[in-house]
Amino acid sequence: CHHASCGSCGVLIQGFEKLACVTPAFSAGRRGVLYLEPLHNFPIVADLVVDMSLLAQKLERIKAQVVTQTEGTQRFESCIECGLCISACPISATNENYLGPAVLAAARNNIDLLEVRQQVESLDGIWRCHGVFECTEVCPAGVEPAASIIYLRKELLTSMDKRKGN
Repeated sequence: CHHASCGSCGVLIQGFEKLACVTPAFSAGRRGVLYLEPLHNFPIVADLVVDMSLLAQKLERIKAQVVTQTEGTQRFESCIECGLCISACPISATNENYLGPAVLAAARNNIDLLEVRQQVESLDGIWRCHGVFECTEVCPAGVEPAASIIYLRKELLTSMDKRKGN
């Protein structure tokens, strides 16, 4: 498509998470042999195709939605659900139950909903992130999932302080 708008062509090119539709093959690293691999941390369906259904299910669980009005907050509608952030995330590699960067970034818009807050605060939520920032590094849409995770942590810690009366 040459637009980087749908996210369906996410692959590893020369070992780096990229969208194939907008990445010149040899610009991503090593010269000579072209290395193409499927994204990490997703079940492989065939060749370079991975199963993204777990990402879709997690987004549905936290009630991810397109945000049309934002006042100083990141619009989640910019996420193209390509999965590059999950592929690059070292924590996603160790635990498939971890919500992951894209889901946590989307959760920011619904953190006031009790069921979303409970998932974000769970063992597989916000506190599992180690702040490596690989997710933001590879994001082709500029969503900056790591910044959203930091924002969520701040919100949760502030609300804990308020509940404790500090």
